Amino acid sequence: WALADRGPTKETVAVIELARQPFGVQERVLWTLLTHWPVRRACLDASGLGMQLAERAGERFGVWRAEPVTFTQAAKEALAVGLKTALEDRGVRIPVERPIRESLHSLKRYQTATGNFRFDADRSETTGHADAAWALALALQAASVPYTPLDADLVALGGSVARPGRPRRESDRGPILAGLLDRRF
Repeated sequence: WALADRGPTKETVAVIELARQPFGVQERVLWTLLTHWPVRRACLDASGLGMQLAERAGERFGVWRAEPVTFTQAAKEALAVGLKTALEDRGVRIPVERPIRESLHSLKRYQTATGNFRFDADRSETTGHADAAWALALALQAASVPYTPLDADLVALGGSVARPGRPRRESDRGPILAGLLDRRF
């Protein structure tokens, strides 16, 4: 899921579905996006089957740019709350497509016997386990955190170069996948 920064809102510019694709294809697509698109930051599912892809992306592009997110209950809650808030505040524009809407509506909050809450969805052919909802939640998470690579002396951002500590201008902000794309894209 790719978002572009449009002032107070984030706008969907691409939804790329790779269901039932070999891991090699998924990796090549992600590498292409992170290499050739003006991607500032990506949050990647690092749970289960996504663990290797997220780990390899972090090794190749740096974890500040390709951040692995392990789907713990706490992480799921933070992602779900951020998604709900963005949708309720109309802070994100999404495609008018039935499978995407069904995926968003399939994500539910359940109370456990101990009084804790968990977020999950029943599996279906059209929505998976709310795959589109979690992808959008990850994109919003990537868009919500300021871009500050700590392990780089000099970083190219969206075609300009920014040194850590230098005041940031809007033009210095590079884009994000499963995150935020620059306005110039």
